Amino acid sequence: METKKDRVIKPTEERPWEQFYAPTTNSRLKEELRYNSLWRFIEHEMLADEDRHDALVYFGRHIKRSELIADVQLWARVLKGMGVKADEHVLIFSPFTPEVVSILFAINLVGATAILPNLAASHTALSGSMGSSRVAFVFDGLEERISEILAREQFEHVVLIDATRSMSSPLKQIAGTINWLKSFKVRHRSPKYISLDKAIRLYGQYQGEVEAPHKPGRVAIYSSSGGTTQKGQAKQIGLTNEGMLRMFTNALAFNEQEHPFREGDIVYCNLPPFVCTALFVLLMVPLQHRMTCILEPRLDVDTFTKNLLKHRPQVTLIPGKCWEGFCTKMEEMEKKGQRPDLSFLRLPIMGGEGCTPEMLEWMSKVLHRYGSSTGIVSGYGMSEAFSVITIDWRPGCYITKNKRPCISVGYPFPGFTVGIFGPDGQELPYGMRGELRTKTATMMKGYLNNEELTKATIGDGWIHSGDLCEMDEQGIIYIYGRMSDYVRSPQGEHIYLFDIANNLRQDHAVKHSMVCNMGHGTDDPHLAVHLILDEKASGSETEVLCRLDASMKKTLPAGLSIEGYKLHQGTFRMSIVCKVDHNSYHEELTGYLKPTPQGIEKVSFSPTK
Repeated sequence: METKKDRVIKPTEERPWEQFYAPTTNSRLKEELRYNSLWRFIEHEMLADEDRHDALVYFGRHIKRSELIADVQLWARVLKGMGVKADEHVLIFSPFTPEVVSILFAINLVGATAILPNLAASHTALSGSMGSSRVAFVFDGLEERISEILAREQFEHVVLIDATRSMSSPLKQIAGTINWLKSFKVRHRSPKYISLDKAIRLYGQYQGEVEAPHKPGRVAIYSSSGGTTQKGQAKQIGLTNEGMLRMFTNALAFNEQEHPFREGDIVYCNLPPFVCTALFVLLMVPLQHRMTCILEPRLDVDTFTKNLLKHRPQVTLIPGKCWEGFCTKMEEMEKKGQRPDLSFLRLPIMGGEGCTPEMLEWMSKVLHRYGSSTGIVSGYGMSEAFSVITIDWRPGCYITKNKRPCISVGYPFPGFTVGIFGPDGQELPYGMRGELRTKTATMMKGYLNNEELTKATIGDGWIHSGDLCEMDEQGIIYIYGRMSDYVRSPQGEHIYLFDIANNLRQDHAVKHSMVCNMGHGTDDPHLAVHLILDEKASGSETEVLCRLDASMKKTLPAGLSIEGYKLHQGTFRMSIVCKVDHNSYHEELTGYLKPTPQGIEKVSFSPTK
């Protein structure tokens, strides 16, 4: 007879994370929404606000909720005038502008499906991410990236999104003239290229019915994976109305816990719409909760820092590297005698890409020192689940010393069941590393034109994340890295590259480390290390490299070694969405150093192509 001692503990049955929920959370999760389409739900919530709060702010222009509703209706007429039918694909290739928001919701209203490719993906990946779109809405500053694709016969209309169209005067006049000159060549490339205003003049007079009848299981949006795999590949992820609406129920349940989303708050959004977390947390939730969303298509540390101090939002979300740059600038300001005031921050979220435990602690202390009521709130999500899966909304959690080499991303978001699984498909007990899998009503319908990958990812009712994680006895999740990020040792052992990077960081002189395999796959390991050293650490670069190399020889299995080290200043390069640009470092073949008995030698790698 099995005793309690013999039974394998399954965290998904014990659900210890529910200790962090408000008493009313689970009852909230049972509530049903009255609407069956994304837009009608959002519209209902905005109408209830009665224009007390602006919906959007864009370069000084304030857009009321009633204006946004009218614009959605206008673009729905334009789409119908273009002949767009229910279930038809419509491409949006742009950062957030007010027009993108309106067009996205209009696509939903007419029952079509918005295609949102990853703006950072390779040309090859983008070529396969367009679906069957006949109509494309393309940011004129990005048109050149996909001009060859847009030249295909499948595209009948290419509407150029002018970033200056919705700006306030006089900025609109100054930037608009420059933008008009830049886009002149594009607009005359082919008759199918038209401006936003011309699209309205030609097709906005449609007088028929615009709303499509509800269709259960209709894919409303094909989003993209927030990151890209090696070589710049990306996946198009089908999200249904029902799944996305269920996420709002989850958010309402989460908001029962100390109400992080509050009426009248300001939210700062500078991530593009293909990033599901930005789409949901930084746009849709604010519209639902009577908050104001500041749209900013520029994504860089300087712009983020300037606008955060200017607009003083309560909520924002960016990857770890951007937060690191922001906190560095806060300390630089104080050194110049300009003490920053961050008392406005309530929910400063780090998502998309994390950081080290040491960096998280430092950043959180910086925010507290300058008045924030909380530290950095780390979270974890997947587009396949339409945004948030876990969030660390525990006051003062960063003060608790984390002995692991990776950060906590918190406990499961309401509406999610999360488990850690071994290679045999069995759930693992607390404290063991394995693949994170989740069950949720927000689960995607599948990948665009990829049934095989769809079945592998959600075929058993769980979303397989592909991330190596661990859960402690409180239900807190710790994330190490991608399970595919490994090489095989001569003995056949899987050696994770992030584990090597974490070992390197144990040296007091190493601030950041990244390990790349420059070989032809997992069975052809040629390891290269990229390092950023702590400027306060003692010892020369040569001494540090020799010490690290000696340590790696003891740590790595026989027959596996670090073939080259490369030193960098400041921080690692970031991609278009402010994540570390791992793909570019795989292409760096020269400039490496290797300690040898004869001294430090220069090393280069052969291209893998």
